[in-house]
Amino acid sequence: MTLDFGAVLQGQYLHWFVAGALTTTALFFASLVCAFIVAVLLILVRSLPFAPMEWLVAAYVNYHRNVPGLVHLFVWYFGVPQLLPTAMSGWINDHDGEFILALIALSLNAAAYISEDLRSGLRSIPSTQIEAARALGLSYLQAMGDVLLPQAIRIAAPALINQSFDAVQDNQPRHGDRRRGDDLCQPPGRERDLSDLRGLRAGIGLLSLRLLPDHAAGSLVRRPPFAAAGALMVEIFDILRTYGLQILIGTYPNGPVGGLALTLFLAVAGLVCAFPLAVLMGIARTSQIRWIAWPAAAIVHTLRGLPVLMLLFWAYFVLPLLTGTTISGVTTVVCALVAYETAFLGEVIKGGILAIPAGQVEASRSLGMGYFRTMCDVVLPQALFNMIPSILNQLISLIKNTSLAYIISVNELTFSAYQINTELLTKPFQVYFILAMIYFLICYALSSLVGLVETHIRGKRTSPSLQAAAR
Repeated sequence: MTLDFGAVLQGQYLHWFVAGALTTTALFFASLVCAFIVAVLLILVRSLPFAPMEWLVAAYVNYHRNVPGLVHLFVWYFGVPQLLPTAMSGWINDHDGEFILALIALSLNAAAYISEDLRSGLRSIPSTQIEAARALGLSYLQAMGDVLLPQAIRIAAPALINQSFDAVQDNQPRHGDRRRGDDLCQPPGRERDLSDLRGLRAGIGLLSLRLLPDHAAGSLVRRPPFAAAGALMVEIFDILRTYGLQILIGTYPNGPVGGLALTLFLAVAGLVCAFPLAVLMGIARTSQIRWIAWPAAAIVHTLRGLPVLMLLFWAYFVLPLLTGTTISGVTTVVCALVAYETAFLGEVIKGGILAIPAGQVEASRSLGMGYFRTMCDVVLPQALFNMIPSILNQLISLIKNTSLAYIISVNELTFSAYQINTELLTKPFQVYFILAMIYFLICYALSSLVGLVETHIRGKRTSPSLQAAAR
């Protein structure tokens, strides 16, 4: 079949593309600047010799690192206006509330990552420089502003550049336009699914209720802080008691398995299916043969440069057009996650391969072992063992990325929360707070597991028997 790109690059469609590109650019630069300012403030607070402040900032960072960006957007877009005074929510609504709330959510999320990069840069600065700055009579703020932070920014520059690319990709889930579903073209076999998307758009418009100003005015903001917090907790536990099973397994047994169970399945399936492809990609990236290494590098850089949401849309809308067959939403999500994860996990495995001492490869070749046997029996077992923490980190990333399946109405955890929210209508903050806490608990538990595995691997490397064998 012939793909007519000219049809979408003219008239109103071209206007939408240009307007979207300008909005993305503005949101990117504004959120990056705000995130950097917040990150510097977090670093200054965390460096104070006052443990409670350090714990507070650590909790902030851990929360944002273990909750999907889409969920942050939902909390701010649907939930936070419920807690604001009527005048403030009305002002936000009258001044492009979607952009303002998206800017806040993206900035606070990116600030958590940028602050950790800057903190790593600060750790790399010799302590003698700090002592010298204080000996010269510089105050804490002067030492940070004139001596430490400039060096930390220079050291962390590569990581900060990566965060800027992540900020561009994080802009993608902001889809707050109110266009009708009639504006969407209908590929073969997607008519029913697109009607679901229309309902989803309508539900989002209904949920916003112009940022819920009337409901907010009469529910929480007029109560004393402790009474409002207590009321929120009561409502949260009531939602968990009523909808807990739906959050865990969706509509099963009256329908397909969904909720948290489907989220974990999508993440594990994506990792398991991507793993053999990632191993091949990692081997190809370290190959000395250019016609193998260069195409592999092109694939990796292309996939790493695209947001998961774009891969999801291509798999969902373009594949049926190209193949003429219908692909289920779950299959679409798994395929998109596998493609995305192959690139990232392939780079992880590549790093593990390159970390193996060259002497081991030379020794195995001197024993008559060929390339493939050396790779399979000597290099890969050590590389994969050393990369277990990074592989687990990729699983955490996959769990957070599954939240994007909500966009195509796959009944995973985020979509289950959306369904509960459409039933309740007036408790978005409570619903999306529960959603954020579920993601946080799962990802934080896996992050703690990563720390334990890293400690175990470090112990293996420094064990007396291993050091004796090395001698």
